[in-house]
Amino acid sequence: MKNNKLRRSIFCYTSIILLIFTVVPISYSVSLNENNIDENRLVLEDEKFNQAEISTEYTNSSSMYIGGDSWFEYYGMPGSGTEIDPYIVENYFLNSSATTGISIDHTTVHFIIRNCYFNSTGYGIKVKGVVSNTLEINNNTFSKYCDGLKIENAPGIKIIDNKFLNNGFDFHGYYVSQYPSYEIVNNTINGRKIGFFHGKTLMNITEDEYGQIFLVGCSNSTIANQTLGFAHSGLEIIKSDYITVDNISSNNNKDYGIIIEDSQALTVRNSEFHNNEREGVRVLSSPDCSFINNSFVNSGLLFFSIWPSVIEGNTMNGRLMEYFEGVSDLHIDVPIYGQLFLSDCSNIILENQNLSYTTYGIRTNWCNNITVRNSNCSNNSRNGIFIQNSDNCIIENNNCSNNSWHGIYVENGLYNAYTNNTCSENEQAGIIVTSSNQRYDSETEEYIYSSYFNIIDNTVNKNHQGVMVNDWSHNFTLLNNTICENNHFGIYIEYSDDFNISYNYICSNRIGIFIYHLYSEHLEVENRQITFNWIIANRDAGVYIWEFRIGCLIHHNNFIDNNLNGSTSYHNTVISQCYDSEGSCQWYDKESKQGNFWSDYKGRGRYIIDNDNNDKRVFDKYPLKSYANYTDYLIALEEASFSLQEFIICLTTICLVHFLRKRNKSS
Repeated sequence: MKNNKLRRSIFCYTSIILLIFTVVPISYSVSLNENNIDENRLVLEDEKFNQAEISTEYTNSSSMYIGGDSWFEYYGMPGSGTEIDPYIVENYFLNSSATTGISIDHTTVHFIIRNCYFNSTGYGIKVKGVVSNTLEINNNTFSKYCDGLKIENAPGIKIIDNKFLNNGFDFHGYYVSQYPSYEIVNNTINGRKIGFFHGKTLMNITEDEYGQIFLVGCSNSTIANQTLGFAHSGLEIIKSDYITVDNISSNNNKDYGIIIEDSQALTVRNSEFHNNEREGVRVLSSPDCSFINNSFVNSGLLFFSIWPSVIEGNTMNGRLMEYFEGVSDLHIDVPIYGQLFLSDCSNIILENQNLSYTTYGIRTNWCNNITVRNSNCSNNSRNGIFIQNSDNCIIENNNCSNNSWHGIYVENGLYNAYTNNTCSENEQAGIIVTSSNQRYDSETEEYIYSSYFNIIDNTVNKNHQGVMVNDWSHNFTLLNNTICENNHFGIYIEYSDDFNISYNYICSNRIGIFIYHLYSEHLEVENRQITFNWIIANRDAGVYIWEFRIGCLIHHNNFIDNNLNGSTSYHNTVISQCYDSEGSCQWYDKESKQGNFWSDYKGRGRYIIDNDNNDKRVFDKYPLKSYANYTDYLIALEEASFSLQEFIICLTTICLVHFLRKRNKSS
């Protein structure tokens, strides 16, 4: 009996405890979920509201393409296309998940797009090549899921009474001359005005009422105290001079906080540019601009050939944005910078910096003897490191990954070294060295291109392109790099010459090494060598030589499982791991009589290289039966040298004996 009471007591206590521990988390969970339910209810009610509007007011359509005048009749649009009877596109709900809602391309008739709702993931409307004064876009809604309105070559367009949610206008800059003809009236973005000002002077826009502003051909004006954002670009200033931008915020834009183009003498101060998808401020062809005491977060400052006159007091991700001009003999190893610009500097050492989530982490121009090491230059909207017109630079031990363009970008640099960097998962190239016509030597009357550089011990993986060298670059070495899993080429060389590509590990790219149009015919074939590389599992070819006739040496490489899909040229049914279109390269070493190792070599005869020159078949005459290595190569050279010496001694002996016999007969 006592045992039964004890059991009942234990059961009751246990039940109470379990109930307490069960109820408490449930009540906590409910309190959290209530908030979620409220938020979801708002979304659902909004969706129901939209669906109600759609069911009563709109005709559903995924997208429309109007590629000429006849398309209006194809879609059955009312109207005849004249000025007094335009075609009418109205009451459509455009809900494409992959394309532009309405794409208009080269029309001549009159038409109006009105009372439509755009919910596509591309542009709501994209206009290109429309005859002057023929298009009106009126009273439409562009939802937050689409990219708004893009105008490209549409003079005289009317944009009236439209509502934009988190997108706005995107004008194409090539057609600035058409801007005066635009009629842009009473449009809003996120409930705030869209301001379009052309040819104005002495304006003071200081009331906080705009969400997006355009200035075209304006001067001597001030924009202040505005809260811009959630547009394509918050503020666009084009062909405008002596403009002051003060105390604005332009955040969370799809492209830029501010874009400044073909303008001069602008001052941007005391403003913030946070979380713009491309750049905080983008400057093109605009001299004498000043940027003072601004805050940049996750989107930095970008300019092209013309550098600003003043960059001071700005911060980048809470650290300093610094512009060094004409500075020498400086060593910076404290991580206090968020973005760095160096112009006309020398003998600078930068290390241990975190230069990420900006535009360029570091940019140099006309500098000499710059060292950048042990720094993080990743996740930038352009390049991790940009070296321009700068010589004797050392870029080493840096992380330049996950940038939207290139990891390391070099233009017109002499005697530079890029060593032991990690340049991976960039959207374009891991490392690119190129040239332009910016540097000219008046004494030699020649342009100076990128040359005499080394790319050594780098890891360049999972980019679109691995290492690229192009546009007249020459005298360079690629040594001991790991270049794998790039979408296209591991190494890409175009219009460049005099190179040594050796001891690299090149795997799992589309093409391991691609060489196109070498430019200098006066150099010997020995000036272009591809040797002692491991070239493995590249999808289409290990080495692909295209359209050049001046030759190179390719020997002692290990080609393993390249072109397993079996791509061949039009004229050749043989599946080979490599391709040489003109048959100009020598795929073996003459002195050692050794070629390359081929994993698919059958063990007898020559190895055929794929090509499309019917008059010249290409072979590796001396394919190796085991992996290529430098020691065996030296032994083979030594044996070949001994054989040559023996041949010379033998030939000399025979000649001497013949001479003595002839002499004896004569006597």
